[in-house]
Amino acid sequence: MDTRDWSFAQRALAEKKQDEVKHHHHRRHKPKKVYWVQVRFTDGRIANYQLPRDLQQALHQHIQEHPHHWQEVLLGALINVPVSDYCDSKAKIKPAVIQRVLILPVAAHNPRWTTRSQFVLPDYSWWRWLFYPPRLDHEKNFLTHDFSAANQQRIRATVDDYRRQQIRWHWQRTGRYIGLAVLCLLIAGILMAI
Repeated sequence: MDTRDWSFAQRALAEKKQDEVKHHHHRRHKPKKVYWVQVRFTDGRIANYQLPRDLQQALHQHIQEHPHHWQEVLLGALINVPVSDYCDSKAKIKPAVIQRVLILPVAAHNPRWTTRSQFVLPDYSWWRWLFYPPRLDHEKNFLTHDFSAANQQRIRATVDDYRRQQIRWHWQRTGRYIGLAVLCLLIAGILMAI
């Protein structure tokens, strides 16, 4: 294309268009790093959600500082996720437990599949779950902040379900350990008697 007769403005616009095409072409082939989480609802359902932009940036920064154990920051956390499509910028919200953190080369285009920014990690010791189970009031207050009354009620009920499941799981786990210890003692006693 002969641009010698073009004005300065015409040449500048043509160069800008070429740069945009080149930049767009480069972006299209560059693989994205988008952080997703696999969550488990209290009813056992599993779903994948993309983290929102603010958590994407925070996680990326955390990975720069801690490249080996970065996934542990979110594993086991309760995070608010939409469980319905948005209508007038509102959706049904429910917390779910983060099971895995994934890095995928795709982004969610529907906000229905993007988590909210609120998450908490109920980090209590096993003996606390067994002997003095936490009520999770702090977690409920944080997760329900700035939501409609219906969403607050749904979030509180889900956190209560989560609490019951954690207590039951810790008691079952402790029971298995006690049963295994008793079995080992019986076998040891039998072997000593022989």
